Amino acid sequence: MKSIRINLVAILLLFIGNITSWAQSKDLLIRASASKQALAKILVTDKSWINIPAYNNREAWNKASTKYRAEIISRGEKLLPFVFKSTPAMYYEETKRKGNRTLADNFNSDKYTTLKNLMMAELVEGKWRFMEKIADAVFAICEMTSWSGTAHLTAQKAGLGVPDEEEPIVDLSVAEIANMMSWCYHYFKTDLDKINPLIARRIEYTLKRNVIKPYLSRDYSWMGLNGQKTNNWNIWINYNMLNVFLLMEKDSTKKLDGIYRSLLGANNFINSIEEDGACEEGPGYWNHAGGKMYEYLDLIGRVTNNNINIFNEPKVRNIGAYIYKACIYYPYFINFSDAGPTQSPSPYVVYHFGERTKDPVMEQFGLMLVKERGWFDRIWGGVFGIEKLVSNLFDYEALKDKASTTASQPFISAFWLPQTQIATARDDDGSGFYFAAKGGYNAAPHGHNDAGSFILFYNKKPVFVDAGVGAYTIKTFSKERYTIWSMQSGYHNLVTINGKDQKEGKEFVASNCLFADTKNATTFSVDIAKAYEPNALVKSWVRTYAINKSKNFTITDSYEVTSNNGQSYINLLTPAVIDNGTKGKIIINAEGGIVNLSYNPNELEASVEEVKMDDASMEKTWSKGLRRIRLHLISTSLKGNTNIVVSAANK
Repeated sequence: MKSIRINLVAILLLFIGNITSWAQSKDLLIRASASKQALAKILVTDKSWINIPAYNNREAWNKASTKYRAEIISRGEKLLPFVFKSTPAMYYEETKRKGNRTLADNFNSDKYTTLKNLMMAELVEGKWRFMEKIADAVFAICEMTSWSGTAHLTAQKAGLGVPDEEEPIVDLSVAEIANMMSWCYHYFKTDLDKINPLIARRIEYTLKRNVIKPYLSRDYSWMGLNGQKTNNWNIWINYNMLNVFLLMEKDSTKKLDGIYRSLLGANNFINSIEEDGACEEGPGYWNHAGGKMYEYLDLIGRVTNNNINIFNEPKVRNIGAYIYKACIYYPYFINFSDAGPTQSPSPYVVYHFGERTKDPVMEQFGLMLVKERGWFDRIWGGVFGIEKLVSNLFDYEALKDKASTTASQPFISAFWLPQTQIATARDDDGSGFYFAAKGGYNAAPHGHNDAGSFILFYNKKPVFVDAGVGAYTIKTFSKERYTIWSMQSGYHNLVTINGKDQKEGKEFVASNCLFADTKNATTFSVDIAKAYEPNALVKSWVRTYAINKSKNFTITDSYEVTSNNGQSYINLLTPAVIDNGTKGKIIINAEGGIVNLSYNPNELEASVEEVKMDDASMEKTWSKGLRRIRLHLISTSLKGNTNIVVSAANK
């Protein structure tokens, strides 16, 4: 009885500790700013928060990297003949009729990209050569009915198709372009006025009507102001809108309203992230989620004289650290959810995020990315606005020097993210086997039906993979999402039970996740039964992954079903060449070396099929194709166990 009492006390203390930890990590930004009135007292009222040189400070601009200044000017010169055209109505209608969101979006992004390139060229050269073309770009972009992405026009009452000029909406694209136009106004208003004062005035008018007013007056679901769980849209848009209000709004009351509204939204974003800091949308979205949070926190800190500073909070540190924990071996990352197997996080955000959170592993990872990638010059895609492009241009030489001596790959031998339920481990020497597995649920933002799935690498190269996602279409974000093969559990490293694959929805979850890491082995076990509909007739299906250090990797399935129709399969997706000529053994010619998959031929029967690719971007990612290994469970018993061993061919 005494032992039971002690255990109950321990459980109670653990529960209280978890509640306390959750309470401490909730509303970090609101507690830092207290109220709108308190925010007003700490806000910088001038432009001293701007930490990049003014256009007419040619002495400062001449100190920017000579190499990249020449490249930027050359890029601008090539765009001087660009002709700005209005977007055809039928390009927008194509989205509604055929689900093709790229026709209008690509046509419009060419305009935005051209302006950003022209602005950068004029800033680094300072000779007024690009100014009149900038005026053309500004006027043409202001003439557009909407800057919204075509697929996001579902937010207007008229729905998909041509944008409604009487109902401007704020989405990712709108906020990005608004940020760029605000910096264009900041840098070039005086010079645009020399051409015609109506041009800069048009920027003001368009921003107030099409961006600032709808942002202040409408509670979009991405803001999370009514309790909705938020995703990258929230912080991505709020960061851009913070720039807009700081640079453009002259009315002090509206300016405070806008800044505080962005703060409320950003606070909701941080609240929506689990304590372990994982990006539910996968590492492909970290630049737009955790990375954008860094940019927001950096900016709100500068405009409040660092009175708002939460970089020392454990959750914020975890949000940063996630990106290097998810790194298998650059450029490969754990790509659960909508992400390809290779990723390129922003070198500068990673480095400076690590600097602010005092995380040396993150700093060194950022420097390694600087070394691998050079100056970050992605113009369109929402990762950087003009402010960050300019900051990075001045930052590059110093970081390049640091990278030559202290850059390194992150090397995490094993970790467990308890809330997101992601486990990883690797052989101690960094080569050999690496695995990552997940529990989770089938309703995560940008998620797949993949509760309990895993990926496996050998010698830093893929063996069993998550296919990722193809080019986004309307279908990707519709009710038809899970008719796409790459979203289905049958094309993940999972099990088909009684002919049924997993179902989408927050109620379809993994359960009883257990993680253990010892000197000789790391194991992760999960019951995936609840991720299937009742008609799969499964009571329990406990899958255990184990990496036995410097030896092998095993997958053990222990199951119980209420009926067995003989249609259960273990599915494995691989880009490797397969030799299935011997019963009980499959030879996998992976890029990192040959590995053998061994199984009991009395329990399982193997077959291999080519996966039909139907997407150009996925074909590019998996240039050698994908194959699905299907291990058929021969037994029709209601209970059973299977064991698969993956080992190096030379061991």
